[in-house]
Amino acid sequence: MVFDTPAGHLFGRCAKVLRAGGTYVTTLPNAALVTGRARALFASKWCRFVQVDSRRADLKLVGGWLSDGLDAPIDSRHRIADLAAALERQAERGRVGRVVVDVADGWPS
Repeated sequence: MVFDTPAGHLFGRCAKVLRAGGTYVTTLPNAALVTGRARALFASKWCRFVQVDSRRADLKLVGGWLSDGLDAPIDSRHRIADLAAALERQAERGRVGRVVVDVADGWPS
């Protein structure tokens, strides 16, 4: 699966790294999504869209937690390029806190 949350890549580019039956998911409904879905009809791969609706009450609740000093313990931090190491750490015993994956810099070129 390729979950392209920033919608920075096209299905055609990501399809190259997907196995048969794999899925590309984007968060941006645009012309590229329509093209990708059409291309997926002739491939053994899927092109999908996901939408998340925020609710004012939920955002206020989370904002309140943060204002009150919500402290989520962090076990380790990893760059997105080191995702494999982050997943390994997530599966290890003895982990205390969250495994954080920093996606700010994106995938290396």
